[in-house]
Amino acid sequence: MKPYIVILLVLMNVSLHSQIPLTELECKESLESIDGMKVMLVAEKMPEYKGGLGELAKFISKNIKYPEQSEFQGSVFTVFVVDTLGHVRNGCILKRFKKDTLTPIELEALRLIKLLPDWTPGKHQGEKVPVRFVLPIKF
Repeated sequence: MKPYIVILLVLMNVSLHSQIPLTELECKESLESIDGMKVMLVAEKMPEYKGGLGELAKFISKNIKYPEQSEFQGSVFTVFVVDTLGHVRNGCILKRFKKDTLTPIELEALRLIKLLPDWTPGKHQGEKVPVRFVLPIKF
């Protein structure tokens, strides 16, 4: 019975840790390489949201939840990696409003990034490659 408790506690810790937003330095490092591959800034064929940018805009407007305490109007610039399988990974805020903490608006932008379904991966020289993608989210 004890091994099951240990496994459960480890899984809970991993789950909780994965929800903690990265610091700016950790964010920068997480966007440099993934799965042992260098993350590209530009590829011959950039990653695409299935259905195009219009469908991406619909997804965001359908799923966005404007924080009640905020009066912010503007854009939050998110950045993430679309890996070779099309998974959206390592979502971060490109330029934070506050150095040491994330605002409710920024947390909402990251929540939206985590909700994104798989994309068509980028390709370079005929091979699927991880590509960094910047997505401004308007509030």
